[in-house]
Amino acid sequence: MPKKFVKWKRGKIEVDKNLLGRLGESIVKSILEKEGFKVKFFDDLLYRKKPCSKISKLIELCRKNCPRKDNYYVFDRMMHCVRLNGKTWSNDVIWDHCKSYLSKYCFQVCKRLCRNRKVLKILEEVSAEQKDERRGSLDFVAYRGKEIWVVEVKTGKHSELDASQRKFVERLRREMGIGCLHFHVDLPTNEIEYLVRLRKIEPIFKGT
Repeated sequence: MPKKFVKWKRGKIEVDKNLLGRLGESIVKSILEKEGFKVKFFDDLLYRKKPCSKISKLIELCRKNCPRKDNYYVFDRMMHCVRLNGKTWSNDVIWDHCKSYLSKYCFQVCKRLCRNRKVLKILEEVSAEQKDERRGSLDFVAYRGKEIWVVEVKTGKHSELDASQRKFVERLRREMGIGCLHFHVDLPTNEIEYLVRLRKIEPIFKGT
């Protein structure tokens, strides 16, 4: 029979900066959901969930301008192409994997851009202008009724938006009517106390 858990080690561990940031984001996401917001990752604001009616034209332009031969599509964020090998891919699948590349051709097929493409255009322009690490990117988008808010969470000592984020948020307010919820999560320490318990389960037959 397995033995009971026994105390093994107790101590403290310093939390990695990225892990600390994810903890702050998790706290804020939970708070917003309790307040009735539907919280999605930031990319939800940049791209349509489903392809638009011009998807075939976008695919045609993407294939025409692809640096490799026919029957290749640029695939997701990897800087390479995936061969179709004669398979028939649905527009939904192609859009899901290639939307960041297909969106480059929206200006050639649409005179009136959708909301997602307008937001993406602002982000692209801000990213080109600003040189800080975030390039305007934020953490979440939160929906409640007809309200749309972009959300940025800062955890730890640094609490202010980066220059590109401030520029992006201001343009969203002016041009799109989208507000920003800027959170600062102040955790009392970046160390976590832990207690590790061990239960040892021996094998029935030990190897030679």
